[in-house]
Amino acid sequence: MERSEGMTEIDPAALPDDAESTSENLAREEELQALMSAIESLPERCRQVVTLRKIYGLSQKEVAAQLCISEHTVEAQAAIGLRKCIDFFRRHGYGRHFRA
Repeated sequence: MERSEGMTEIDPAALPDDAESTSENLAREEELQALMSAIESLPERCRQVVTLRKIYGLSQKEVAAQLCISEHTVEAQAAIGLRKCIDFFRRHGYGRHFRA
């Protein structure tokens, strides 16, 4: 079989492993779903603070202004939210990733 000019032979070993990519994507999707579930399980104020700080990347000052609360409250709610998320992950089998 003749090759057209400019075509090169492809080494199958150089191609990405679709099975690996698929399993990695599935694992990421499961982790994202677990994170979303953990955040959804938080009390409303914690959920608002964690979402604005960690998902949207707002500063502590920006979150305080947006929610009309003190920066100290933002800091406290973020810490509570983080602890509750860690507890959620432990209860759902992700505990090996976190230290006490």
